[in-house]
Amino acid sequence: CSFMAAPCSLAVSKLFYPETEESKTTINDIVVEKGEESNVLDAAAKGASTAIMLVLNIGASLLAFYAFVTFLDEAVNWFGCSPGGRTHLHIPSRICPLSNSFSYWN
Repeated sequence: CSFMAAPCSLAVSKLFYPETEESKTTINDIVVEKGEESNVLDAAAKGASTAIMLVLNIGASLLAFYAFVTFLDEAVNWFGCSPGGRTHLHIPSRICPLSNSFSYWN
């Protein structure tokens, strides 16, 4: 699966089923708004700051998901252990984390 599969499938579908009526979306309907940047350096700086915020948001989302899965794993391990340290539910601690056990469960 590459990122070029979607445009290629659209192009091939146009070959098999061409448009016979007038298209609702033409080149004349496309409106490109002019940006607020005054030069190339300003545009590059604005693009870089936008990209950094996007990357930080993705990283924060991944960190929150990892923290939630770790919390669930530790909660299952804590409920499975008695005060003496023996497991009631026969859940091995740190050997089979919750994230892997759900993905490989039949």
